Amino acid sequence: MNVIVILNQTDIKTCESNIKSFVNLNYPEKQVEDYITYEEWVEKRETLKESYTLLAYKLPDPILEELAVDAFARNCDLTVIPNKAQLLLANPKIAYVDDIPVFHYHYSVKNSRKIQLVIKRLFDIIVSSIAVLLVSPILLLVAICIKIQDGGPVFYSQERLTLNGKVFKILKFRSMRIDAEKDGVAQFAKKNDSRITPIGKCLRHSRIDELPQLINILVGDMSIVGPRPERPEIVASKLAEIPDFNDRLKVKAGLTGLAQVEGKYNTDLKDKLVLDILYITRFNLWLDIKIMFKTIGVLFSKVKAEGIDDE
Repeated sequence: MNVIVILNQTDIKTCESNIKSFVNLNYPEKQVEDYITYEEWVEKRETLKESYTLLAYKLPDPILEELAVDAFARNCDLTVIPNKAQLLLANPKIAYVDDIPVFHYHYSVKNSRKIQLVIKRLFDIIVSSIAVLLVSPILLLVAICIKIQDGGPVFYSQERLTLNGKVFKILKFRSMRIDAEKDGVAQFAKKNDSRITPIGKCLRHSRIDELPQLINILVGDMSIVGPRPERPEIVASKLAEIPDFNDRLKVKAGLTGLAQVEGKYNTDLKDKLVLDILYITRFNLWLDIKIMFKTIGVLFSKVKAEGIDDE
């Protein structure tokens, strides 16, 4: 049973490599047989003599609905790469009114998930307190190395956004020269950026520069797991391109997140947003624990670290 990818004409050339990687990872015994539009599928389906796995890539709702009914009728497996609306309509709570199934979605995080939020906060306090104690020798050693290097400040604070757009000061070990942003303009680091110090390069690759954020978690600005916090000016610049970018602010910013363990460091922001929304609509203690353990693997993954010097 091979895979037939059904997608929009405009996506055929741009998504081929990503889809091949997805199929190789999730269906190692299968291969992609064809990339076709839904109209081409309608013409082709009558000639097929076996069941296929259909992979729907960002299809509009009316077409996806027709394809789902068609796949069910033909005993084909269906894999969907969703758009935002399709993602939000997944995994409903089902009730019945006069024998009619009704789907209900809980989007109000504060009102509908109060117990989960209390558990999440207690978990953050306990885990971050233990972590600070365990890594305190590393924190001390890094602080000494940074101080010896150029005599400048050990920590670097920066304005970031968290729950409901609240601005807070995120803490990091300083990995750049003291005058790295002397013009006051926010800018991403580039590959082989001369502003990054020798010690800073090591800290960034190992992600040790993020450890002071355990303090941000203890005081309640951040959570262990959640969307990574962005700078206010960068968020403002992205809103023109991605109008729903602020959806990430429905929960506290996190030290790690679903976008970090399932994506790469340089994954496109639109794709990271999809992963962040997926987390926001499904977060629970067990998911947080799984993301924490996956984060350990990410720290040692060269593939996941692609683009780490390009932030």
